[in-house]
Amino acid sequence: MNDSSAIATENSEIVLELRGVSKSYPLYASRTDMILDRLGAPRFLLREIPDFYALSDVNLTVRKGERIGVVGKNGAGKSTMLKLITGNFRPTTGQVEVRGTVQALMQAGLGYNNAASGYDNIRSSLSFNGLEGSEFEAAVDDVSEFVELGEFLHQPISTYSQGMLARLQFATATAIKPDIMIVDEVMGAGDAYFSAKCARRMYDLTRFGCSLLLVSHSPQQIIQYCDRAVWLHDGRIHYQDTARKVVAAYEVYMERLSQAAMTGARVSDISADDDVLTPLDDGKKVYRWPGRPGLQVSGFSVTSEQNVVTEVRPGAQLQVELLLDVQEAGRYGCIYYVGFWTSEGHRICRAESPIDFFDAEAPLLRKVRVDLSPFPLGEGEYLMSLSIYDRLNYSTTTAGTLCRFDTLMRCYELKVVDDRQVRAQSYPLANWKFAEAV
Repeated sequence: MNDSSAIATENSEIVLELRGVSKSYPLYASRTDMILDRLGAPRFLLREIPDFYALSDVNLTVRKGERIGVVGKNGAGKSTMLKLITGNFRPTTGQVEVRGTVQALMQAGLGYNNAASGYDNIRSSLSFNGLEGSEFEAAVDDVSEFVELGEFLHQPISTYSQGMLARLQFATATAIKPDIMIVDEVMGAGDAYFSAKCARRMYDLTRFGCSLLLVSHSPQQIIQYCDRAVWLHDGRIHYQDTARKVVAAYEVYMERLSQAAMTGARVSDISADDDVLTPLDDGKKVYRWPGRPGLQVSGFSVTSEQNVVTEVRPGAQLQVELLLDVQEAGRYGCIYYVGFWTSEGHRICRAESPIDFFDAEAPLLRKVRVDLSPFPLGEGEYLMSLSIYDRLNYSTTTAGTLCRFDTLMRCYELKVVDDRQVRAQSYPLANWKFAEAV
């Protein structure tokens, strides 16, 4: 999906700019204080009223055709920022400059008449946004075809499921072809088929100049739809970079919060400022998810014919070797995973090892090698993840950090180049070997 024609450059036209934007709300101690303050009573007649800053000194520039994801915990300021952009709120300080039309999908069904049919709501929404004549009729036909609701289009939308309503709202908003499209979690109600249609539609919009702001708690959606991402934390922009880097850093932070919650640690001690990139003994820097103590990956290599590679052909001989640092003595029963993800955030395959039982004294180095030969993936760009899970004490990976020793998420880039005429073949995925390091 990441076509170079859809990615904005430094010379692209700026369509949205936030300069030093802050938004605060008074925290009233009582309803009486709120009423008196709203009536303009002098502050010396009231108890001290503290202010809560939902946003603090936010600076953001969006260029024509950019696709920007916004991530952050609940309460980080994401929705406040979007409402400032749409004009629902005014900033307390700073400036919000929007150059062009804005369409916002911030709540399923917002602004729709539940008693009217889907078809009537389509026509009403398109008319409200200024479409008329042949352009209006073409847009009605486009939305009707996109939603694929058949006879349900003539039923009241009060009878619609959340997914049906999401289809209707998304199709209507994108048929107008705005300069800036804002989507806040609405697509979460759709199925995989609908998600694929949304991806293509948004790609087409941005290819012709529409800018996208997508708020989502789904890392996959941010990576799939966006070129760049912004991490909001406590009302400030904590980090902004490529979508892949921001999502990786945010995932580590959220996994640390999850571990703290499950182990009873103080969540307040987990800071977004903590370094989320971990150096391995072999010099690589990775996004490491937290796990239980005792065993960690200290290094790894990806080789083909004994050469370290970042690019291979389909069917190549490929080996992945992990060097494990056993930090606590005891009896172990480990399962290792090597997973591959597309550059758009979809996991497409995973090699799972048999259980590796061993007794260890600490410290100890142990080698784990998996032979992925012939390599089963076709032409494309992939990201590799590595994980170790404890199978002596837990029977499922759904227990998260409680049964996970280590995870290096999307830690290696591998490109498969097919410059030959290769027939599709069925390959065995993996052959595992375990050994203590010499």
